[in-house]
Amino acid sequence: MRATYAGGFANQWGAPECIGDRFPSGRHFDVKSLIGDFSDPRMERTRRHELFELVFVALCATIAGSDGWADIERIGVRRLERLRTFQRLENGIPSHDAVGGTAVTLPRR
Repeated sequence: MRATYAGGFANQWGAPECIGDRFPSGRHFDVKSLIGDFSDPRMERTRRHELFELVFVALCATIAGSDGWADIERIGVRRLERLRTFQRLENGIPSHDAVGGTAVTLPRR
């Protein structure tokens, strides 16, 4: 999966495109490589979403202008079908508690 800033504001998110082929500089950006070496800090029995799904939804919602964990969930719910064109999201959008609780346990880079 590669992310890009397309430079246009007339898209379904109401913000610059968050998924595509390249950044304006021409460099590719592999989102999965950012978290590939993270171990999932959550207890296995409570995991409803893959770690990458949480990061993916949070990243797209942040680019779309979210302002906190609840906004990430709201934007994700509104754009679920669009997000599913890039990720399975079999269990839907993670709750704001799941995203926020996981985010605070990930290592800082």
